[in-house]
Amino acid sequence: MKPVLPLRLVAAAIFVFAVLAPALVHAGADGLFEEYGVSPRDTAMGNAGAGLANDYTAAYYDPAGLGFLHGSHLSLGYRGVYPYTFIHFNPSNGHNLGQSPSTDLFLLGLSSDLKFRRIVSPRITDRLGFGMALAFSQYMKSFTLFADPNTPYLFRYTDRPVSLMSVYMGLAVRIFSWFSFGGSMCLAPSETYADVIAHTNIYVPSFRNETHQGMATRAWTKVVPVLGAMFRAPAMGRDDYLQLGLVWRDEVYTIDGSGEVTSVTRIVFEKTGETITVPNTTFALHQLSGYSPMQFTAALGWNVTPRVHLAVDGIWKRWSMWLDGDENQPNPPFKDTFQVRLGYEQETQINWAWIHDLIVRAGYYYEPSPVPDMNGRMNILDPDKHVGSVGAGFRFADPLDIILTPIQFDLAYQLHWLVEERLSNNHDPVYPPLTAGGQVHNFAATMNFEF
Repeated sequence: MKPVLPLRLVAAAIFVFAVLAPALVHAGADGLFEEYGVSPRDTAMGNAGAGLANDYTAAYYDPAGLGFLHGSHLSLGYRGVYPYTFIHFNPSNGHNLGQSPSTDLFLLGLSSDLKFRRIVSPRITDRLGFGMALAFSQYMKSFTLFADPNTPYLFRYTDRPVSLMSVYMGLAVRIFSWFSFGGSMCLAPSETYADVIAHTNIYVPSFRNETHQGMATRAWTKVVPVLGAMFRAPAMGRDDYLQLGLVWRDEVYTIDGSGEVTSVTRIVFEKTGETITVPNTTFALHQLSGYSPMQFTAALGWNVTPRVHLAVDGIWKRWSMWLDGDENQPNPPFKDTFQVRLGYEQETQINWAWIHDLIVRAGYYYEPSPVPDMNGRMNILDPDKHVGSVGAGFRFADPLDIILTPIQFDLAYQLHWLVEERLSNNHDPVYPPLTAGGQVHNFAATMNFEF
């Protein structure tokens, strides 16, 4: 029966996606995985996941890593994101903004080496790997963009609620023992369009108003591709001593509530019954609620020993193509950015009680903001940030002998420290000088099972 388990695992992934698919029409892309990581392991390692991707997280970081999977795995967990941000004006004019609401997410990961020997020839299945990463939340406060970029707001951390579901599903083929190629799809972003017609009657001389509004909405989910390649350089008697990952990820954006708004106004003279129709007013509405730029990643995973692992990810992001809620390029325009992420992991065998292994992790990266100085009319705020993280994993046997394979419990904590940003606003006719900054606390925990 064991060879059938991967098939059941994939069937479970399809079932979960089918159940949650209706939520996609309300989903926001929001860069969830990009900002906070996919699992506690990569979160604790500074979101440096492309070079060592060998589980379901590879569906996001580098789908080619799925080609080197062994066995089938299921991961269930939780993530909490707690922003403490601020915007202070000098002098204060009553517009000071405090922290944004927190977010709680459900995490699910599935992966399998797809060895369906009873169904498909081993020549094919021995080279394939499947992975799925999912995060779902009722609310997420990140990357929410307003239609008016002149009103001060933190670009990545705002107080406008948008529901969120991020799903990446990937498949890889191992072409050689040292090379794998894969692709995945981001299924979370949705486009929502709303066409509104408002009819208003104004009655003279009583000046009574009657307003009726009709709205037609439509939405669909887009598919955003991710392509990756992974090379292995064997050494020290191991075929995974060095791993090089190359990844291209397309831009992810969510359009929420775009369409046409038409206002129809009629003046009615009550005594005579005469009517005058005011020329219709129509304007376009384009509301962006989520965006992640196109990016390229070059990553190195170094398995120094079977129990010590180092990860380095270099990421270039094409922010210069971003448009604001009115589909205009910001003034001044955004800058492309580059960042380096570092991660460390070490396993230690302790054999204490039911715990066989203790795993410690740490990571760090500095991310420069794509937003230039906003001293004109626009007030899009996005400070540079330092991101540090730590985590631990515990691998233990099932004390009740139900699963019969090792179980792993992972924890992670990550701090986003927003470097305080000061704007003089010398050329802003409305808003005085301001200061923005804060912290974001990110917690994650998962239970991982192997089949």
